[in-house]
Amino acid sequence: MEIRSLMLKTSKLLEQKYFYQKRLGFSILDETELYFTIQAGTSKLLFEKDLESNPKYHFAFNIPENKYLDAKKWLIERKIVIKKETFFADWNASALYFNDPQGNIVEFIARHTLKNETHQSFCNQNILNVSEIGIPIINVKDTYSLIAEKTKIPLWFGVNEKKVISNQFITIGDEKGLLILVACGRKWFPTDIEAQIYPMSIIIDQDFESFTIPNTPYKLGPRKTELPF
Repeated sequence: MEIRSLMLKTSKLLEQKYFYQKRLGFSILDETELYFTIQAGTSKLLFEKDLESNPKYHFAFNIPENKYLDAKKWLIERKIVIKKETFFADWNASALYFNDPQGNIVEFIARHTLKNETHQSFCNQNILNVSEIGIPIINVKDTYSLIAEKTKIPLWFGVNEKKVISNQFITIGDEKGLLILVACGRKWFPTDIEAQIYPMSIIIDQDFESFTIPNTPYKLGPRKTELPF
């Protein structure tokens, strides 16, 4: 599964634009006074102005599996503070975390099972795609069931040894693209920030009818959809 496009809200539109364009070096695809869109590998990431809330999301970018240390050095050279480094044994992946001006928890993750190594020097062109978006939800199991009914996204992680689906944390998709369903109030790793519901729109590389998750501002659209929708 691939996340083709992701739309998030921000109360700091100009600061976000400067950070992603000037400090991380992403190209601006489109912009108005209300939003801007960057190209992040094969994904589009759109930030839309919203002064009524102060959203904090968690999302991740895939990077080549052999470029973790180079990515760390690259961020340090740009004076971006790395908040945490970790290795996920269950996922065979190395990750580092930092914040953007909005306070979003941004992650670079090198998934060592993917054959995407490169011998080029690390730069923003090595950022492959938006690979994860955290989706806080009141009832994780029911939301998973709804998404499974409407799409072909498989369950990836979140079933215990007794085949019981967690109602706290599950991931659906695959290593190229993951929707991370978490219970509202659960703290985003590696912070003390509690997962809360904020508007988002997600376009994935599948064919299905667009839908909104009930009682949330979350929209999911198929590959033919364009942001905003």
